[in-house]
Amino acid sequence: MKMLSKPDVAMNNSYSNIETSVVSGPDAAEPSTSKTDEQTKLILKMLNSIDYYDKASGRLVTKGNGNSFNDVEFEIDLTTARSYSHIRQYWIDSPESAMSGDYTKAELITDEYGTYDFINYSDGERLHSYNTYSKVHEVTDGVVSRTESYEIPDGERRYTKPDGTPSWRYRINPLNCDFAMSSLFPQMFVLDVLNDTEKWRIDGLQTYLDRECISVSGTDFTALIDEKTGVLMKYIATDENGDISDYICVQSIAFDGEAADVREIDISEWEGAE
Repeated sequence: MKMLSKPDVAMNNSYSNIETSVVSGPDAAEPSTSKTDEQTKLILKMLNSIDYYDKASGRLVTKGNGNSFNDVEFEIDLTTARSYSHIRQYWIDSPESAMSGDYTKAELITDEYGTYDFINYSDGERLHSYNTYSKVHEVTDGVVSRTESYEIPDGERRYTKPDGTPSWRYRINPLNCDFAMSSLFPQMFVLDVLNDTEKWRIDGLQTYLDRECISVSGTDFTALIDEKTGVLMKYIATDENGDISDYICVQSIAFDGEAADVREIDISEWEGAE
């Protein structure tokens, strides 16, 4: 779905908002063949996380360009293809403030394009995007159901295009909530960050947000993955100076019976907007 915010702010270098079905070229590196049994189990669960829960709700933040970040409130029901997300984009003094939820020094991004505060909503049949500042409402087809997201056997994820370019296959995203995909369906993260199993290790279990998580680390990143679902709960990458260069941080989350129902939106209130 076309987003209503300026692309260079909405899109970023982290693993949020990935809409491509394949990645080609240098990023499609050869898959590692040295996976341990524990690493393999974790990788497969993350690649297929959508098979381990039906509903999810919560809040997360992802890095934007520069000192900006995306604050995402989400409600998802994979059994009905309905979803709701409220995305706000802020400038902030530090990644630590964004991840901790301390927004006292955060400033909602506003410029000639408007205020970056918008709602994405799937009613199960159509996708709606509404900018709360400009009152622009856009509707598109393209809702994806979980039954359309076929599982890809591990050995078939990598393929070579007719021109010889290596590429990855990704399962179709059925969340209908792109800004939460980096956490709830972390295929890109796995095939990029965790592909070379020589460069990261499993450190054990750690409790985060009252959930048992698998802690992993590499030379320039740490991550927590929900043990039951494969959802990426927290990811922090650092540059050569030790400064935070990328992050994804779930601030609250609930699954299935504990998850909030996807709210009903009265679209008629948006219908007059162009």
